[in-house]
Amino acid sequence: MPIVASIGGNTGKQTIAIVIRALGGDQVRGTGAMRLLNKELVVSLLNGSIWGVVAGIVAVALYANYSLFARGRS
Repeated sequence: MPIVASIGGNTGKQTIAIVIRALGGDQVRGTGAMRLLNKELVVSLLNGSIWGVVAGIVAVALYANYSLFARGRS
């Protein structure tokens, strides 16, 4: 889990650095800023969803325990 959190933090920092650099260089203005924000949101949602499903499949394959997905059941 710490590795996953670390990767997410590093990716976020890289994205922020690129956006701040573009803002500082006056490369992002008006509607371009909204387009960039929407693009980043869509990419992050897709990335998180895909890797969440992959992690779930790997967890089931490794542990063969479907109760990992059952909330509140023991």
